[in-house]
Amino acid sequence: LWSRLTLKTRLAGTPIIVDPARGRNWREYLGATIIKANWLEALAALPESIMHTISPAEVTRQLATRYATTVVVTVGAGGLWHCQDERAIHVPARKAKCVDVTGAGDSVLAALGVAMASGLDLPEACEYAVEAAALQVEQLGVSPVSLPLPTLDTACQSG
Repeated sequence: LWSRLTLKTRLAGTPIIVDPARGRNWREYLGATIIKANWLEALAALPESIMHTISPAEVTRQLATRYATTVVVTVGAGGLWHCQDERAIHVPARKAKCVDVTGAGDSVLAALGVAMASGLDLPEACEYAVEAAALQVEQLGVSPVSLPLPTLDTACQSG
């Protein structure tokens, strides 16, 4: 099923963004456009011999190389790292008054999807995603966050 799905979505030009289940082998997600993981999930996907000795940039780069896809790794108040074409880039989190971190990762995942579907490239989509996460952590529990839908025009104006 997965291989048929990834083939059809690639042919249609539709990205697949995956949030890996804890304890699952990331090889199951081969063909995904983006794998978005939190720091602990990212470390767990690496061999134990190296997982505690490398930086977030290197973790992101190694995962992108190992699984031949774009990888986004969230690092809490540190924002996120993304790697595409062997270049790891840091997107710092916006300063936020943290009330509850519940839903922050899901907000990043949803915002990435909205931004990519709106035509933004990965760096712009990641900027949008960290803003969504900042809005989410400022609320108690999981609540809808309100951000203007991204467009190519608004992305160009903010950059």
